[in-house]
Amino acid sequence: MPYEFIRGLSDADLALADTEMPALARVIDDYRQYLPVETWNDFQARVAREWAIETGQIEGLYKFDRGLTVQLLDEGIRETLIPRTASEMSPEQVTAILNDHLGVLEGLFAFVKGGQPLTKNYIHQIHQALLRNQDTHEVYSALTGERFKTSLVTGRYKVRANSPTLPDGSTLEFCPPEHVESEMERLLALHAEHMEVGVPVELAAAWLHQAFTHIHPYPDGNGRVARALATIVLIKGGLMPLVPVLTERPRYISALSQADNGDFKELLACFRHWQRRLVIALGQRLVFQPQTTPEPQSIDQLLGLVQRDLLKAGLTTPGSWTASEKTMPRLKTLATSRLQRLVSELESVVRPDGAGWSFSFGSTSLEKTHLEPAGQLLDIALEPTLATSVAMLTGQQASLSFAFLTPSPRRGLKVAYLWYQSRNAQRVVGDEFLLTFGESEEDAASRFVAWLDRCLLEGLKLWRWENFAR
Repeated sequence: MPYEFIRGLSDADLALADTEMPALARVIDDYRQYLPVETWNDFQARVAREWAIETGQIEGLYKFDRGLTVQLLDEGIRETLIPRTASEMSPEQVTAILNDHLGVLEGLFAFVKGGQPLTKNYIHQIHQALLRNQDTHEVYSALTGERFKTSLVTGRYKVRANSPTLPDGSTLEFCPPEHVESEMERLLALHAEHMEVGVPVELAAAWLHQAFTHIHPYPDGNGRVARALATIVLIKGGLMPLVPVLTERPRYISALSQADNGDFKELLACFRHWQRRLVIALGQRLVFQPQTTPEPQSIDQLLGLVQRDLLKAGLTTPGSWTASEKTMPRLKTLATSRLQRLVSELESVVRPDGAGWSFSFGSTSLEKTHLEPAGQLLDIALEPTLATSVAMLTGQQASLSFAFLTPSPRRGLKVAYLWYQSRNAQRVVGDEFLLTFGESEEDAASRFVAWLDRCLLEGLKLWRWENFAR
């Protein structure tokens, strides 16, 4: 297919925005008020290292196992930690590239703080900085079908086509070199328009990422630049940098492909999932900022100091953070009602075949190890053991368990997920649902109902495929 020129966001695209990302921005801002400066800086430094590592891993520049990644996150990026087997490049060059990535992210924060508009020259600067220590790139010859390496010029648009051939023999058409200049001008104009009219932050970031990778203006490094551009929009909106991890690469690439075809739903789901993961990690680090105060001169002052002492000790919660606790009963009621109704609907279909479905609700204790297939988010979110409320549908050799977890006690966060289990499979269905104190009860309930139906549909598709469709 010929290259399709980029387009702006449609009304249908704009309708995909919801209330979650603004709520997460409020949570981040509120948490920051209670974090000691050194703790906040340590957290930001860890996120920066993860951004630096993963943005290169996604592109296959190097590959670290999970143990090494965690060590680099904990101890910092050091050449002595990087094995020669991590890349075709030397550990010295890999370290230099990682430090280039770190420097770019630091520059992005400075750029946002300066309030400057995004320009072609600044994008060129990002490209040059990201690829400062990369001298060559791989080129595919359409004539011979061979791949070879050639020298890389940074900070300049491509002069030859870079559309790859896919495994099925088709070609993924990127922008022809002769149209790159005009397409990038259009990208910058549309982005400026999005910023001016206040397009929701996740949509503005997802669109900018997709449009840039669709153009693919440089010979190499386009994915890294796209993640940097999306990060600018996110941190302008009070959110975290964009940090997709290597294990999620297939989903990420698929989401971009769907966005290229005009469907942004999955790419937005990815952006939201990556923000939730970082917000939960931030909530777990939360300690309360000690304050130096004069001796109390009245009972009211004394009570105020006692409240601060309780906050510092984690024995109470700021009033605003209790919103999620107040919303929880309503969401449990909605979930119970929906699951019980689903039992009736399922029984009307499957009972002639025998077993039927049943519903139960109660509490249980879960070990973190029970949830390993849930992936990194739940792995970092849970205490070693915790009690949780669980609603379960059981029938036809499979079960669907809905659970609320508390990843950060007294931090105003709740995680819900749907777990599918059968003799052949066990997995979390869809993304997690994060309930925060930054969102109104009505908004959270509306988002929750839509989330639960999406997950139930996916879970029942798995059940049907295992039992009837294979």
